[in-house]
Amino acid sequence: MRLWWLGGLAVGLMGCGSSLRPDAPTANEASGRDACGLDATGRPAPLIVDWQPEHRMDLEAAMGSRGLAVVHWDCPTLRVVSGCYVDGDYQYAGASPKEQIIRMEEADDVRMNLPLTGGSLAAQLEGSLERGTSLDLGLVMVGKKTARGARFTRDDLKGRCDGATHVVQSATLGAFALATGSHATARTVAQVFAAEAGGSSRSLRSTQTRDGELAACDASTPEAPARGCDAVLRVELSEVLDHAPTVTVLDADFVEALRGRFCADPEQCRTQCADDDASACHDLGIVQLLGDRVPRDLGRGTKNVQRACDLGHMNACTLIGITYLTRGPRADAEHGRKLLERPCERGVAAACSTLAISFTNSGDEGTARRYWDRACDLGDRDACQKL
Repeated sequence: MRLWWLGGLAVGLMGCGSSLRPDAPTANEASGRDACGLDATGRPAPLIVDWQPEHRMDLEAAMGSRGLAVVHWDCPTLRVVSGCYVDGDYQYAGASPKEQIIRMEEADDVRMNLPLTGGSLAAQLEGSLERGTSLDLGLVMVGKKTARGARFTRDDLKGRCDGATHVVQSATLGAFALATGSHATARTVAQVFAAEAGGSSRSLRSTQTRDGELAACDASTPEAPARGCDAVLRVELSEVLDHAPTVTVLDADFVEALRGRFCADPEQCRTQCADDDASACHDLGIVQLLGDRVPRDLGRGTKNVQRACDLGHMNACTLIGITYLTRGPRADAEHGRKLLERPCERGVAAACSTLAISFTNSGDEGTARRYWDRACDLGDRDACQKL
C-alpha cells in the first residue's frame, strides 16, 4: 500500500429487585448469551455459578491479589492460570441490588446458561426435566469490578503464563442460589435462596448450591459489596492478543518536521499518560517512536499509541490501523479497517483515505469511492482527485 498521504496524517497528529411474573422470559432470553457464554458483541461473558467452589475461590483470590487475573478459556473449559497476571487493578462500582431469575425447564436451557458444566448437568437431569422438574437460578447483583484496560497482548503478561488465553476484564459480584423446582410453580429469588435440598433422587439433591446470603446484599454500598454478597457471578473475558505490530509507518521524509511538536515535557506526558490522559499517551508514543528528546523505543512507543487509541484518541487509532494494513504478508485487513472506521466517522481524513486505498486494493470500488468521498469532504485534496 502506498503511503503518499502520510503527510496529511502528520499534520493531523498535531493537532430494588424484581419478582418472577407468570410471563417471565425464557432462560435464553433472560441470559442473552449463547451456549459458550458469548454476549452480543462476541466477548466471552460466562456465568460461573456452576463452577466448583474451589475454582471460584481461586479466581476471587487472583482478582484480589496483585494485578489482573489471567485465565485459560476454551469453552467449556475455564481455569485460572496460577502465577500469571497483568499489571493493573480492578475498580469497583456498586449499585442497588438487582435480582434476576433464570428458569431452565429443558436440557438445552441448562446447556445454554451454564457453559462450564451445563452439558453434564443437562444429561444428568434430562429425564427429570421431561417430567416437569425445573432448574432455577436466583441471582442478586450488587456491583461490578472492572479493569481499566480493555485490550491486552502477550507483551502485557507477567509471570508463568503457559496456557493463558484471556484476561478477566470485569466481574459481576453478588450472591446466587441454584435449586431444582417445578414447572408448575413460579418462584421468586427469595424462594430459590430458601429452597431446601429436596427430591427423592441423588441427582436432584446434587443441584442445590449457593454462594452468599440474600439478606447480606442489602448492606452493600457503592464503594464495596457487603461480606456475604461478594461472590463472582459472571466474568467478562478479554482475549490475549498476539504481540502488537510495531508502528513503523512514519515516513522518513517528514519525521524531522515532527520533532519538538509533541510533549514539551516528556516526563510530564509520561505522568499524565499513567493517569489515562489519551492525548498524553498519544504524544508520548510519538516522541518515543521518533526518538525525540528520549531514546527511540518502537516497542514502548507503539504500546503508548495503542493505549491512547484504547482511551479514545482518534489519531492514535488511525496510526495503529494503518500499521495493521501495512505489514506486508502479515497484514490484517479486517482488524485494520475496524480500527479506522471510527476515526473516519469522527473526522480524521487520513483514516478515510486509508480505508479507500484498502478497499481499492481488494477490488471493492464502490466502498472505496464512499471513503474517498468522505476524505474529500474532510479536506483531503488528493482524495478529491480520486473521484
